[in-house]
Amino acid sequence: QIEETCDVVIVGTGPAGSTAARVLSEAGWDVVMVEEGSPFGSRLHRADAWHAFRSAWRDTSFQVARGRAITPFLQGRAVGGGTPINGAIIHRMPQPIQEVWAARHGLDETVPYAELERIFDKLDVELSVAPTPEAAWGGNNALFKRGAEALGWHANPTDRAVDGCERSAACTQGCAGGHKRSMDVTYIPRVIARGARVHSECKVDKIEVESGRAVGVRGRYRDPITGAKGPLLRVRARKAVILA
Repeated sequence: QIEETCDVVIVGTGPAGSTAARVLSEAGWDVVMVEEGSPFGSRLHRADAWHAFRSAWRDTSFQVARGRAITPFLQGRAVGGGTPINGAIIHRMPQPIQEVWAARHGLDETVPYAELERIFDKLDVELSVAPTPEAAWGGNNALFKRGAEALGWHANPTDRAVDGCERSAACTQGCAGGHKRSMDVTYIPRVIARGARVHSECKVDKIEVESGRAVGVRGRYRDPITGAKGPLLRVRARKAVILA
């Protein structure tokens, strides 16, 4: 059994977990992150679609949400969560949506929109967020824009977190050139440089609770392809457990 002690343990290394780790580690807290998936660039990652889906997509991308209709639900399983295998699209919460949440759930008392805007601006700088350049639109998007303009509609390119996109159109298989500003090449190296530890290929299956307070997690290392079990991991957290 492997044992760790820290201030905060974070389960999940996607955008939520990695951003929490970035803020907490820079505040001087000792952080441990635990991730079920593998790092990109590991022995599991190959550029073809089948191996990318098998190693980095939960349920090999066949996950669905059940309701009145069966809807495909794509979820990453890798260091960086879904960010290594999504399209790097960044969309800010519109203020009218925030206003609805504030009216119904009191969100404005905790996170006023002006504060969200400040955070969004900072994230844009740190993650190289910018409108997709015209050279990367492709014919379909250029035609879409011309059609919108012909109808008198406003159309604008999507904002993406990319630095020097090579237009390979293989975002869902991982950016071979490392241009996508995914968590595995931005915030995770940043928190590791500040002393954080990342345990990958380890699935957390228990939160330890004492006197009504979460104090740690337990998990087991597993080969994400074969399912072969490895050693146990136990992480004790002095201050908090974050599920992301």
